Amino acid sequence: MIFNEIKVQLLTYLTFKIFLSDALYRGSNVDVIYTNFAKIISFIENRQQIVVYKEFLSIPVRVTSGVPQGSHLAPILFLIFINDILFQTCSELMFADDIKIFRTVNNQNEADLLQLDLNYLYEWCTYNNFTLNINKCQLMTFSRARVVSFFDYNLNGEPLLRTFGPIKDFGIYFDPKPKFDCHITNIVNRSNKILGFIYRNCADFDDSLALKSVYCSLVRSICEYGSIIWSPYQSGHKHKIEEIQHKFLRFLSHKCSIIREPHSSYTSLLTFLNIETLEQRHLRLELYFTYKLLTGLIDCPEFLCRFSFHTPSRNS
Repeated sequence: MIFNEIKVQLLTYLTFKIFLSDALYRGSNVDVIYTNFAKIISFIENRQQIVVYKEFLSIPVRVTSGVPQGSHLAPILFLIFINDILFQTCSELMFADDIKIFRTVNNQNEADLLQLDLNYLYEWCTYNNFTLNINKCQLMTFSRARVVSFFDYNLNGEPLLRTFGPIKDFGIYFDPKPKFDCHITNIVNRSNKILGFIYRNCADFDDSLALKSVYCSLVRSICEYGSIIWSPYQSGHKHKIEEIQHKFLRFLSHKCSIIREPHSSYTSLLTFLNIETLEQRHLRLELYFTYKLLTGLIDCPEFLCRFSFHTPSRNS
């Protein structure tokens, strides 16, 4: 279930990025409305949870709020519940309780069409006893123009909050341009904090394999999440990302007494640990995704049609 959810999230990113790329290439603006539902009451009342470890059971604890996290029924039931939402003029991407609606908006008439679908969403929520948290619904305009025309939208008469900074969408930060500078900066900051945690709590470690496992699970996973979407192409961003792994390699070299000449290449340490550079890892993930796309393991026709195959003619 977890891997299927990650796959759905990845396809959601790709579909949205393709739409944005096409619209911005044509010189159009894209208005995106990120909706937020109010907290949902648990569909299982008076339930209790316990922790099981081998033959031992913890004391039962009564769960007072929320839905069962990690259960198989929760996402399936929610998807069935929202399956009848159909928008007329705009595009939508829905994953569990996260719904964003968007369309190209270059004039007031196109903005009015997006407002009509937003009204429909509000009516659907009212009919199904659902509540939108209007204070947390956000509006962002994606554009590459120097002068951007902004249009206002509302939910039941309440104006939507417009954001001009980066917005977090399934763990990836998007900004209005759109670029991924803010997302890469966030990755670097988070990774450095976790590296500091590793330095403090693994000070007595001298096993290279143990340190490698800690790094790969806590740090490298952050540097690879959704990299197909934001993978850097500028040398400066590549250096920032790669420096995260270099810091860990220097720490490991010191703790495990692995000799490395100062200011020399990290190739010997990479070979010793049998790991690749982060740039190589990103490329491998992109190639693996392409393979699954071409072999039908991932169904994303919007992205597949972007591939252009040239078959040279040859007379036999």
